[in-house]
Amino acid sequence: MTDSLYENYVRAVGRLARELHVLETEAVYLDLYQHQSTGHRSPQLEHAAEVCEELKRVFDVDPMVIPVIQNGYAFDPIDEELPSTGGKELNYALILPREGDDRRYDPFLAHEMAHALLDEHPRLRSRFRREVNERDETVSRDGEFGKTWTSWFEEFFCDICGLLAYGPAYYCAVVRRLSRYGSFEFERGEDGDPHPPDALRVDVIRELAEREFPNLADCIRDDAIAYDRHLDALETEKPPDYDTYDDDDLVRFLLDEVPDVIDHDLDALISDIEDGVDPADRPERQHRLEANREWVPSYPLRTAGNEGSTPSCDRVADSSLA
Repeated sequence: MTDSLYENYVRAVGRLARELHVLETEAVYLDLYQHQSTGHRSPQLEHAAEVCEELKRVFDVDPMVIPVIQNGYAFDPIDEELPSTGGKELNYALILPREGDDRRYDPFLAHEMAHALLDEHPRLRSRFRREVNERDETVSRDGEFGKTWTSWFEEFFCDICGLLAYGPAYYCAVVRRLSRYGSFEFERGEDGDPHPPDALRVDVIRELAEREFPNLADCIRDDAIAYDRHLDALETEKPPDYDTYDDDDLVRFLLDEVPDVIDHDLDALISDIEDGVDPADRPERQHRLEANREWVPSYPLRTAGNEGSTPSCDRVADSSLA
């Protein structure tokens, strides 16, 4: 009986310690936010918060998001696996880069927000795991293929959500950003989990882009060509087992299933781009249309004489992003 009471006591102390740690973490992020929001960073934080509100409505998800400026783009779950939340993550810190308020990269916020969205789709994760296990039996002897692809699922899910939320702007922003780095490496994130190679991420969103908005194929053409050249230059660095992990069946599952289970308004977004709608006339899509005008700056606004014209996707090369 004494042992049982002691075990209950130890478990209770452990739960309390975890909850106190969460409160301390939240306090740190809130203090940082309060400090940054009263200085010259305030416009960047306000803009990020507005974009997040738009994305919450698109994805029909409502986490609490604390934007702070640190060292890049990330979405840090503050209350991960906290007993009182039922194992769900409800509060997040949205990490933004120090390098400046470059709104061309707003599409990355959709990728980060999608980490919260994935919590709403446990069945999809389970179905994907079954698909991976079936493939693992034919591909891998040691189970490494299955473990790797299972850990990749979340990043692919977030990339697909990003493209469904932002259309051409997401593809272009991701490709420009990833062109700065090696592309075939099997990397690990800050959490220690394997991340898919950049080249495979780009393949997935390119195929989805070509499927979802074929009339705007020219909008991604230049970036697609430039990225292919980037890959050609790095071909000798490709790991010998890369092609084994480039699995068409699992990519097909992602492209077929993820768009069917999440809320998005891609068709309306693409229609607005094709029609040259002024972003100010679509408050529910304003920030995302503005991002597309950054990447597709010559898509026409509706003026007398150009209603319904097809947008041109030519744009001036940006050497700062090469």
